[in-house]
Amino acid sequence: MQKSAPGGRADRPASPRSPVLYLPGRKKAGAGPEWPGSRTGERMSSVVENPNPVVHSRTFVVAPEMIDLNHHLNNVWPVQWIQDISVEHSDLAGGTALMRELGGAWMIHVQHVEYRNQAFLGEEIKGSTWVAAYGRLTCVRKCRFERVSDGKTIFESETEWVLVDVKRGRPMAIPEEMKALYRAPSEAPTSASPSP
Repeated sequence: MQKSAPGGRADRPASPRSPVLYLPGRKKAGAGPEWPGSRTGERMSSVVENPNPVVHSRTFVVAPEMIDLNHHLNNVWPVQWIQDISVEHSDLAGGTALMRELGGAWMIHVQHVEYRNQAFLGEEIKGSTWVAAYGRLTCVRKCRFERVSDGKTIFESETEWVLVDVKRGRPMAIPEEMKALYRAPSEAPTSASPSP
């Protein structure tokens, strides 16, 4: 018999997600980075929205090597584009240089990609990314990729990144100086209005 969710029916499996997200901790010494929540109990409720995010955009073109047997953009490429545009944004904002100065490295903790439409050979796809929220140890970066010809969303992503101290292999607090790099001054308009 399956376990039921609290207050749920016996024939319904327990929900894999708790209403409050606790990020997993390191199970034993030397098992890799110690993730947020292992000692601090960081919760998603402690994540604060970035009030005025700077949006970075660039255009990608669907090339022949990106087409799969179904004659559309293979799902491997969206993940690569998410990585490419995120790193490019960080480089341009000064985040990569500051990360290295701090002795840190960004690591993906959770990534969700939602595919909405297909993209085909030769199409131009405009990608946009911004840092949507911060916790003490994590940030949430969103991306949206739209077909240039009709504005349809091809895919969107939400990625939770952890800033890790490279020498210690443990998460480190994200300094205000880092957060400010991805926040436009209140009086200045951002390049696009990032809707969820």
